[in-house]
Amino acid sequence: MSFARSGSISEQQRYAICVGLPLVAIFGVLAFGKPLFDGNDDAGLAMLGSGFGLAVEPEPHLIFSHFGYGILLRLVSQFAGPCAHGWTTLAALGLSMGLYARALCAQSRPNGYLVGAAVIIAVGCMFTRALLLQQFTSTAAVLFGAAIGCWLAVLRCGARSPWLRTVIYTAIVLSFLIRPLAVTLGIVVAVPTLIWLAWLGPVSSRRPTLRLMAVIAVMAAAIYVTDNAAYALSPDWRDALTYNQVRSLFNDYFRIPWIPGAPEYAKVGWSENDYAMFMNWYFLHPIFDYDNVNYLARTLLTQAPLFVPSGVRDWLWTLLDSPLLIAICVGQLLLLALLPSCRVIIVLLMIGTFFALAISGLTGRPPLFRVQFSALSVSFLCMLPFLLAKESGAWPLRSLAAVLLLGIALYAGWTAVRAHRELSIQATAYRAKLLEAHSYFTGTVISWGSAFVWEWLITPTKVYAPVNHAIIPSIGVATRMPVTQSTLERLGIRDLGTTLCTKSDIRVIASTVNIKRLQKFCEEHYQTRPTYNLVFSHPMTEIHLSGIPEQLQ
Repeated sequence: MSFARSGSISEQQRYAICVGLPLVAIFGVLAFGKPLFDGNDDAGLAMLGSGFGLAVEPEPHLIFSHFGYGILLRLVSQFAGPCAHGWTTLAALGLSMGLYARALCAQSRPNGYLVGAAVIIAVGCMFTRALLLQQFTSTAAVLFGAAIGCWLAVLRCGARSPWLRTVIYTAIVLSFLIRPLAVTLGIVVAVPTLIWLAWLGPVSSRRPTLRLMAVIAVMAAAIYVTDNAAYALSPDWRDALTYNQVRSLFNDYFRIPWIPGAPEYAKVGWSENDYAMFMNWYFLHPIFDYDNVNYLARTLLTQAPLFVPSGVRDWLWTLLDSPLLIAICVGQLLLLALLPSCRVIIVLLMIGTFFALAISGLTGRPPLFRVQFSALSVSFLCMLPFLLAKESGAWPLRSLAAVLLLGIALYAGWTAVRAHRELSIQATAYRAKLLEAHSYFTGTVISWGSAFVWEWLITPTKVYAPVNHAIIPSIGVATRMPVTQSTLERLGIRDLGTTLCTKSDIRVIASTVNIKRLQKFCEEHYQTRPTYNLVFSHPMTEIHLSGIPEQLQ
């Protein structure tokens, strides 16, 4: 692959940019940034993929990521140990930065000023946040956006060597493995542009665009078929996947409300407290089996609208709640205003972003920052290289756009660093406080929901006590998965409900509210009244120790 082009940036400098940008960024983050996971989803992936904490052995069935990503984590864990997911995420983000740099080099004008400006803009608006507060949805979207942005950038110059195509396709496959739904979101963002290029764009771009669309379609089909095959070969995991799909209508999309006096709930034997337990991720009881949950979903979902139009408004308006998202939106508007010759593609990318957010809103799910950030990042990474394109307009306009975008990027980067610093301070204090409770992490310890801040104990590059040496099964999204059953069996627990309701000396990391729900649940279904004493209290975490239960008549 040759970078040879006219101008003040030499071929060696272009290679240095493509390789140096990711290396400098990653080493800088590792040396000074102390990255964290943004939420407990990635902490869960880290534990499942490497086999620690809530998992007693590596498990490739990850539900929310592709089965192939689980296999990859198992391989990486042979070298990186429990930090396999963190290091894989850093590698994926490094690849995305390299592809973005390659896109800039393909577009570069003789003056290297715009190259440096475009690098700073992307680092400030997207990569800083993605590196410091890692989240697998955002990682997959940024990688996919960088791959499509690189492909768009080299489309006109014809510098698509077999090696570069291989790297782009590899990046797309990896993004599919990390988070298939994030790539689906990215496809929605990019598809209006790709359709226009394939049918109405320059003649030279039509066949390559059709080829790319065909390759992505084949990849998507292969990802879907192979992932479903991996679960179909395991009856237990197939059932877990089916259960999770129905369960999500309750806990993720909130489409199944509690209706006092509803005959449907009476038929399956659910009380209002049972519904509250289920909504707080407690699934291990016969009344929460698949047949009952599926029956409620089939009968009560029909009473709710299939689509929620008000959700579109919510997803769009909440963009204004985040300074970082505002900065990215303003940056896109500046590119639209100051690069007139590229407005068609920029407008199409913005339309795709709107569709992606609108579809997310129509599901009825509350707005999620990670999804909003992912959609905006895909479109912005595809737009930014046009700042350097020869046909993007006169130098003064592009120079003005670069200056304004630099200011926005510095502000966005500062907000991301500030947010990370605040979380790092809280995480350090949290770890220190938990050390005072180390005696309560022996014996049988059960974590419930978000009462345990996993992401502050499991970071991309280090695992802290007590997770680094304790087995802690979790009441959460993985409760009905085989991996949780294996972990409970390792602790000698055959029935979690019986253990929580009838055994003493059980440590439960849960909120006081959930402990009260558990006590009522035990009274209703086990005819016992367990006692739980609060033995450790922190604003984020409470630990309750069970005593001798009272048998009810």
